[in-house]
Parts: sequence; C-alpha cells; structure tokens
Amino acid sequence: MQNLRKQWNEACLQLGIPALTTATCARIMAILLHYGNSEAMVLNQHFTADCEYVQKRFRIMGSQSPDPDFARELQAINAELEACTQPPQWAVTLMQEMYGIKI
Repeated sequence: MQNLRKQWNEACLQLGIPALTTATCARIMAILLHYGNSEAMVLNQHFTADCEYVQKRFRIMGSQSPDPDFARELQAINAELEACTQPPQWAVTLMQEMYGIKI
C-alpha cells in the first residue's frame, strides 16, 4: 500500500509541480550518497518516497541522462559533505525535521 507522501509526490510529478525544492532534493540525495543506507533511512517510508520522487523528477534512474543543473548542484553539496569530518548542521536538521532520522 502506498503511503500518502508517495501519492502526493506522484501527483506533483504528473502535474509538473515541484513537491520539494531543487536545493532540498539535492541535499537529500547528497546525504543519502554520503551517509546513506542506514536502517533508519531504508525503513522510513517518507524518506524512501522522497528519494524515489527525486530520482524520477531529475531522471537519475537507470540509463536516463540526469538533469544537468541538478547534477551540478548535487556535486557541489556532495563536495561540501566530503570536506566535513562531522555532518553539517543543515544536514542534521533536515533529516531530523523532515524524517525523524538522526545522522
């Protein structure tokens, strides 16, 4: 059964309206790339629904060519995360407030 967030994201995709800002999407994917696949992330339906939404919206699934503007923003945020020894406060806050996940 789909959760409400997944249904909302799908509706936004079909209507062409963003459910999340581009910056938030890039931050979510950078956090997943850098700190990802913890049990808390994998089991959180809201988080996985948003990750699926980002993949579809910016074409980062399979053999599709990803959105170049999104890819540049994702690379910049990932570079910032790689330079940190501890998760930056914005990442901790985003994951805690949106998903209730501690990183």
